[in-house]
Amino acid sequence: MSTYGAMQSRVADDLNRTDLTSQIQQNLLLAIEHYKNERFWFNETNSTASATVSSAQVAAPSDLLAIDKLYIVISNKNIELIPRSLNQVVEFRPTNNGRPRAFCYYRDQFELDRKCDTAYTLNLYYLKQLAALSASSDTNGWTTDAEDLIVFHAEKKIYANIIKDAAKAFIAEQQEKDALQAVRSLRMARTSSGYTVAHYL
Repeated sequence: MSTYGAMQSRVADDLNRTDLTSQIQQNLLLAIEHYKNERFWFNETNSTASATVSSAQVAAPSDLLAIDKLYIVISNKNIELIPRSLNQVVEFRPTNNGRPRAFCYYRDQFELDRKCDTAYTLNLYYLKQLAALSASSDTNGWTTDAEDLIVFHAEKKIYANIIKDAAKAFIAEQQEKDALQAVRSLRMARTSSGYTVAHYL
């Protein structure tokens, strides 16, 4: 298991440079920013939220990047809320309270298609932004499961933009592509059903 500090040391060793500490830190963080919307197993999560009586707004998690599914819990069962446009949700929202059936995401909150007639629990499945790396001992999915990907992307940028060595930047880019394919393949292996699905033209 790697850490933010270990990744910095690795990049410095690969570059054979001791004078690029701040640039290495910056480019590692920029590499994470570059890939933060890429879906892997370590940045998928779920959480709950509470919808209150007479309200049609529910606060979204602060680490939300992309919504997969939003469910309302009815009699201990998850019932999917249908994603709609802001216009469909707000313009046609009835004046009377009721059970929400649709939603949209706007200004860091969920807008429900009607004000709640009672309190509801919402179950959210989503892509999350991992906690930012700062201290040398910090660790998250980017350091433990995608270390090669982040390191090689950072090295590519440093070679291209700071050291100005196009040949080494190209080599780092090829290593980055291999690392990305490896992490994507591992995700596919973790999420595959093990069965072949027929495809009809």
